Amino acid sequence: MLPGTVFTVERLDFGKLADALAALDSHLLALGDEAVAKKEHVRRAVLGGVVHAFAIAYEVARCHIQKRLGKIFGKERTCMISKRELFSLAEEIRLISDAERWIDFHAFRNASSHNYTGEALEKCVEIASKFLVEGRILLERLAND
Repeated sequence: MLPGTVFTVERLDFGKLADALAALDSHLLALGDEAVAKKEHVRRAVLGGVVHAFAIAYEVARCHIQKRLGKIFGKERTCMISKRELFSLAEEIRLISDAERWIDFHAFRNASSHNYTGEALEKCVEIASKFLVEGRILLERLAND
């Protein structure tokens, strides 16, 4: 999101977040498929899909956090803050439970977007699985607020 961007949506739609989390879940589940496990090139393709699905789900979740905080603290305050401040505020209002974990998600999202080596792909499964849990918690908290 560009600095200075002003949100005009007052009612948040959580469908995109739910869809992004479902896509990530589908990619992670596909890794357990026997046919995928048998062929390394297919497994690597699915791992690439996990990286992509994680990046999308993370960005959609982050945008929802920023929109919610903008409604609470004012759009002017939340548009120009760092990710660390963003996630700290979100933790403060109990939108997320661990700001440091979300900062790690952010760092990994940035690092993984240009690195498709075997080690990075394998690490993404671990991170994406943790993110999926946190993303579902976020979705529930957003929907129930």
